[in-house]
Amino acid sequence: MGHTPYGYRIENGEAVIDKTAATKISKLYEAYLAGASFETSAKMAGIEIQHCGAKRMMANRHYLGDDFYPTIIDKDTFDKAEAEKQHRAEALGRLVYRPLNKWTIYPN
Repeated sequence: MGHTPYGYRIENGEAVIDKTAATKISKLYEAYLAGASFETSAKMAGIEIQHCGAKRMMANRHYLGDDFYPTIIDKDTFDKAEAEKQHRAEALGRLVYRPLNKWTIYPN
């Protein structure tokens, strides 16, 4: 196994929740859903990372729980954050879908 996600630690070969870090992760989602940016949400939660790190952290599906990692974030909160991320990207015009041209005609 590779890198252990923030919020967990490995004890006796099993992933366990780091209570302090898990609380910060919950605060990260809470601040983001309250309207703060990724970086501001991280700072409010006490996590020292930049915008892209917070965005990547919030997209980590391990927080939902799986065969190895226990649940830190419930599915409803995770889904709301994903929907909010999509909404903000659309509002900023960052999701522009252009039709794919099958053929490009170049002049001779």
